Amino acid sequence: MKVTPASILLGILSLSTCASAYLEYNELDARDYTNSLLVERNAVEVPFQHSLRSFLEEAADAYRRALDDHEDLLEARANVKYHLQIYLNGVVRKTPTGGDTVLKVSPADWDAEQILPEYQSKNPGAIPPGSICHFHLSRPTGPKVPNLATVEDKLVVFSCWLGKTEPSEIKKVVDANHVELNFMVVMNGRIIHTETSRVTAKMWTPANAQEVLVPGAPKGSCKMHLGTQDGRELSSLNAVWPHSVVVLVCTK
Repeated sequence: MKVTPASILLGILSLSTCASAYLEYNELDARDYTNSLLVERNAVEVPFQHSLRSFLEEAADAYRRALDDHEDLLEARANVKYHLQIYLNGVVRKTPTGGDTVLKVSPADWDAEQILPEYQSKNPGAIPPGSICHFHLSRPTGPKVPNLATVEDKLVVFSCWLGKTEPSEIKKVVDANHVELNFMVVMNGRIIHTETSRVTAKMWTPANAQEVLVPGAPKGSCKMHLGTQDGRELSSLNAVWPHSVVVLVCTK
């Protein structure tokens, strides 16, 4: 049976004010009542109970579970998964894991001022106080973004400058048949090659990517994935957003 929060509250109030009343619950046409509630947008599913008290208690529990599920969904939607590079005065810095790029999950509304303390706490002194930092896509001179809201599966460059003037953005010439992407080649579970800010034909297939990026790999041994090794498999680059990370997973 499905009920709304309002009906739960009404039932609890009725139970508390009419505790001495007895209701032959089995005489109710529960099936018809259920059908009338199916149109309620905020209804929750409640198993049939043989007493009104049990029914209301189960309904309250079901509503609390629905709220918890809703909060978990909102939290998942509020975070984004992306690849991060750190630059200071045009020179790439090592990430907390020791590489040039790290996969991160952060709140979508974070801006440069919010991610800087997190990085500094793990790498004291890496970004000197007074540095001016911004988010860019694909490269330090790539398009600037105010926060992480639109960077799912993309390469974000956290570019900081101190004592020098930050260079202007450089817009690459990309026609309708090409897209600016970032590639990572994984061979037998190990990253063997990365190439950022590559303007690539949208019609590229895994075979095309393999021929250019890992020509020594056996034919047909590579697959393309979006964002991570286990991300969505791609048959071409047609539907991939600019500045995304494409992972070419190969076996040899």
